Amino acid sequence: KVDISEFIPSREPKVNNLSSPMYMQTYCILKPNAKSENEKSKNIRDVLFRFGSWCYAGQVQLVPKLSLSDLPHVIPALRIQQSKLDFYCEASEMPGKSIFAPPMEYAARASAAMENELSLSEDALCNLISRLAMMGLGDSVNQWLDGDPSQSFFEFSFAQDKASSDAHNDVELIATKCYNPNGLITMAIYFEGIYYLSVSDGEGEQSLLDCKFPDVAAKGRGYQIRSYPSGVAEWPQLRKVSIWQHVAAMDEGLDNNTRKVMFWFFRLSQYKLCSSPQLSPHTPTHKCAHTPTHNTNFCIFSFDRLKR
Repeated sequence: KVDISEFIPSREPKVNNLSSPMYMQTYCILKPNAKSENEKSKNIRDVLFRFGSWCYAGQVQLVPKLSLSDLPHVIPALRIQQSKLDFYCEASEMPGKSIFAPPMEYAARASAAMENELSLSEDALCNLISRLAMMGLGDSVNQWLDGDPSQSFFEFSFAQDKASSDAHNDVELIATKCYNPNGLITMAIYFEGIYYLSVSDGEGEQSLLDCKFPDVAAKGRGYQIRSYPSGVAEWPQLRKVSIWQHVAAMDEGLDNNTRKVMFWFFRLSQYKLCSSPQLSPHTPTHKCAHTPTHNTNFCIFSFDRLKR
């Protein structure tokens, strides 16, 4: 006998398992209907909220066009309109044909890859301190990295191929907050073709009430950590990883002369670092000659605890 059951299409709808052992909040906001001539309809967004294992979807009212700087205010505005949402699915059973499935899947994979990149960045930041110390700017960077880790964030640029485009074509904003068992909170954000990652200490935070997200539009000084011409195994589209300090924190720690030197140094860094053998993605980074004598909070948060 020939078993023909494998040739018979299954009646079971395809579902995607997006479950996680950690508590997560995710806000996925789709673009408004660009074809609509009704201005009021451009204020309406289809959204999906994920709270832990449960997903809710519906329509909410926002401004016609979001900007990245709106993020800290958009999420609280969405939470206020929770009553407009209906239960959609469990995170472990996201309908495969759902318009939310591709971006939610892509964001989950990207978040895991970003956290891995964060744990691999210690040598690159050590190298940064070494180079700036030779220019007399080591103390400035030490103050940056010794400070509040929430005042810094990582930026991840990626290639727009079919897979990434299909996942993000209908998306305006994705914001995810993940509460790790080690006490860290990682916040991943997608907006206009770029992902961002911020890390903070979750001690004392109430996960069910917490809706704070960082302002990743307020860029101060930045440093390209590494580039990937062909991506990485976990994220083939990944091309560049950078670290930024919030402009407010930068202004507090720099005088005018230091700010001018830093401006030109980072302009030069952005031009040269892609070809630097010390930061080549195919060459292991060396231990810096100038070993910092401080214990950076950023290293504690971003590297040691993420490796556990």
